Order: sequence, then structure tokens, then C-alpha cells
Amino acid sequence: MAALPLNPRRITLARCLAGLLIGRSVVLCLVAFSAIAPAAYAGVPDALSYQRLDTALKVYRSIEQDGGWAPVPPGPPLSVGSRDARVTSIRDRLRSTGDFNGEVRADAFFFGAALDQAVRRFQQRHGFVASGIVNERTQAAMNVSVADRIRQLNIVRNRWQQLPDDLGGKYVWVNTSAATIEIFERGQPLLSMRTIVGHPSRPTPSMHSEITQLIFNPPWVVPTTIAIEDLAPRQHSDPGYLGRSHIRVYEGWSEDARELDPADVDWGSIRPGHFPYRLRQDPGPWNSLGRVKVVFANDEDIFVHDTNSKFLFDLPVRNFSSGCVRLENAALFVEVLMRHESGWDEARIQRLTEHDRTQYVQLAEPVPIYLVYMTSWVTPNGIVHFRRDVYGADESAVSLATN
Repeated sequence: MAALPLNPRRITLARCLAGLLIGRSVVLCLVAFSAIAPAAYAGVPDALSYQRLDTALKVYRSIEQDGGWAPVPPGPPLSVGSRDARVTSIRDRLRSTGDFNGEVRADAFFFGAALDQAVRRFQQRHGFVASGIVNERTQAAMNVSVADRIRQLNIVRNRWQQLPDDLGGKYVWVNTSAATIEIFERGQPLLSMRTIVGHPSRPTPSMHSEITQLIFNPPWVVPTTIAIEDLAPRQHSDPGYLGRSHIRVYEGWSEDARELDPADVDWGSIRPGHFPYRLRQDPGPWNSLGRVKVVFANDEDIFVHDTNSKFLFDLPVRNFSSGCVRLENAALFVEVLMRHESGWDEARIQRLTEHDRTQYVQLAEPVPIYLVYMTSWVTPNGIVHFRRDVYGADESAVSLATN
């Protein structure tokens, strides 16, 4: 989806949308109208991002008015070098959203290099591995109707409107749908990295708060739900598990609560609603929170933290946590977050994390943080991204709107 250079002040949206009817890229319209933020968007959080989303909505409505796109017929996976009648349907489908803008070869059924690149572009903007293979999952995304994509864009636009008008001069943005975290300053991205977010059974909630504290080498006080549903059954089946994991058991939640021997607890009798114990994991390389915990006030005990398990970050779908947000590179995140704080650099962060002593650091100025669930967004170069509604929040929003 190559963005075309345009002067947004010399083109109307109507002219831009009309270009879609003769096969011009969707990106053309989006880039043209994302370069300026008209007064109509004043008071909207991050006006440029909202404007790009609003323009994408107009583009997709134009596609709908032109008849939308036909579904790709079912069949086996196809990739470059394949020859199949379904190739024409795939090509037409990708042309409708600007992923494919090439010429058709003499053999219309042949899956060529240009179509391979178009499929990879489509996969990238839908959060898939860009394999170029039109498999069942890729085809399912292609066959989501334009009406459903319009509903998705509308829902996300409404979520933008619910955010504060001023996001802050510097702020942290976590999109749980994309499983990413970003740091912005004066509207410009300073950092973007992958995260692990909540599993659909324990979703990361949407909220906004302020980061006030960093804890280096934090202990982990295990939430009761995790203790009951995960750790108690594990300890029951493997009596040495808590000890090997450096997790201590206390008879209550008071500061002077007595430490218990895990062998003295009847783990098989643990039931929801009855767990009088407190589990606490010691700081260290084994700790589930890694070396850094980022603290912000909320009622659901959600925080951002390091992790000692890095392999999950290579996966395209990264919703495996119990609700908190795990950082791909916590040291880099802290370095960028604290960039303007006196005395903070990579060397200091390394000194703080090279031993197991817990240290608490208060931020001189709180930094706003937003945990959002945006299943669609438009990049500054005009690429429209969509993600699956893994938490079912979009579906719930549609149900509420129709009831």
C-alpha cells in the first residue's frame, strides 16, 4: 500500500473517494487528509489520530456504496506459484482496499509475486504473520464484510471520544488489542514495543491513570484469584512447587502475619471464596514481575512490569497474562520514561537491577497512562489496521447499541 504524495489543501474528500472507483489506493485518501487537523476536530483527543480514523470511516463507507467486496470462496491454502480460479477473487478483494494495485498477468488464475506482496501487506495490517499464504485465518479476515469493518471503525471512534481532551504533554499508551505500549511526548512517539496483555478469560481492563512510582526488584504479592485458580492446584499436585519458585506463604494479610510451611497447608481443600493466606514471591531473577514494576493507581491491581519469560513476545497474538501488562524491554522503557529526570540513564538502571534489593522510586512528575482497547487504527502513513475482537468488547458495544 504505497502512499502517494498529495497536497491535502488542494484535493477534496469527494475527489479522493471518487478515485477508489478506478482502483486507486485507499491510502491515497488517508494520507491526503491526515496531514492537517481542521477546526472540526478541536477538543478531540489526539486530533490527527482521530482524523485519520474518521477519514478511514468515510473511505470504507464509499467502498460500501460501491458494492463492497465479494467473499473469497472456500478452498485449500494458496501462495505464490499457485494456480487456481480463486486467485481472481483474492486479487479483487485486495484491490478494493488498496492492498493490491498491480496489473493482471495474461494468466489471471496465477498467484504471482505482486499478489504475494499484497497478501503480506494485508496480513501485516491485520496482525498476522506476513507469510504470503492465504490460509483459513487470512481468508476469514478477507471475508469480514465492509459493513462489519465500518461498525468496527465506528466503535473505535466512539472510544476515542471518551478519552480526556488533553492526553498530556508526555504519556504512555497501551493498546491491549494490539498488545503494544508506546511513550509519546508532544504528540511524537518516543518508544514503541511489544507487550503481553490479559488473556480473554482475564482481560486487561481499559482505564486511564498516572504513573507515580517505579519499583526495582519488586516482590510479587500474588493476587487471590491467581493463588486459588493457578498456584494452589499446582502446589497440591507438586508439593515442592512454591519452594522452588521462592514463594512464601503467610497466614494472613497483616504485616506481622506468621510465615507458614507450605507443607502445613491443605492445598486440596482450597476453594473460591475461602483463601485466608497471602502468597509472596521474593525478588530475584525468578520473580514473575522481573526487575521492574510500574505503578499507577487503579482499583483492579493492574500494573505494567518486566518479565523473566521473553519467548512469548515473538508471537503475533500476545494475550497470555492474568490482566497486567508485561514489557518486552523494561530497562529501555524506564530509560525513555525517565529521560528528563536528573541522573537517570542506562547505567543507573543497570545498577538498580543487578542485585535483589527492592528499591522504590517516586516520579518527580506523574506521567499519564492510558490502557485502551482499539481494534482499529490508522498509522500516520495512512495504513488502516484491524485486529480481532478477542475480548468481545466490540461485539458487546454493538449489542448495547441495538438493544
